[in-house]
Amino acid sequence: MLGKALVFLLLAGTAFGGLIPIAGYDVTRTPTSGYGNWHHNYTGTITVLPVTIGGSPLADYSGGGGGAGGTINDGSYGTSADDTHLFDMGIASDGFPANPTVRLYLPGSYVIDEIRIYGGHFSGNSIPGTLTGATVTFDSFFDVFTTIDFGPPVDSDLADDRIVIAGSALAGVPTTAITLSDWHGGWGGYFSIGEIEVDGHDGDHGGVPEPSTWALCGLGLLWLGASRRRRSSTA
Repeated sequence: MLGKALVFLLLAGTAFGGLIPIAGYDVTRTPTSGYGNWHHNYTGTITVLPVTIGGSPLADYSGGGGGAGGTINDGSYGTSADDTHLFDMGIASDGFPANPTVRLYLPGSYVIDEIRIYGGHFSGNSIPGTLTGATVTFDSFFDVFTTIDFGPPVDSDLADDRIVIAGSALAGVPTTAITLSDWHGGWGGYFSIGEIEVDGHDGDHGGVPEPSTWALCGLGLLWLGASRRRRSSTA
């Protein structure tokens, strides 16, 4: 009985969570690089819109589904205004809020545990860590979240924001893409992103076990087999 329980627990624990690479991303209604003297990069198509905010044009970034990316998934948390993407949630020249969206493409189907938004880890940055919420969409499912500040302190607050998926309508829902929109909070209508990280596990296969887990499973199965042989010889 102990051997069966051991094997069951080991097999049930193979859906390990971990960092999921962001294969690419799109952005809508964002100020282009250089806005407010903040700079970022993007390798996909940048379509400038006939709409401005603060005297600068808004643009749509596309191509993330084909692997286009940049500042938000380049592996750097942002160390200055030269490698951190500045967003503006204010009213644009068309009379509507800029309401930027960020769509993250994943390299497969995953169940998401947490999303971390890094606002830029550098002194003199009063903008990061001031988000209070956002809407998260997995394909056709969505929920509204309150963000949690964390990370190193910068001038105004803690630098980063977490979105915890557990306990929400999206918990356990597999997805190939994540859309972040309807941002709340910010500093005077602005927020910055130096990097986004996503934690979760494989939505198709329940995660890939680590080698140590396979080894433990093997030991459990050997123990169970030996136990059965002992019972058979005794009988």
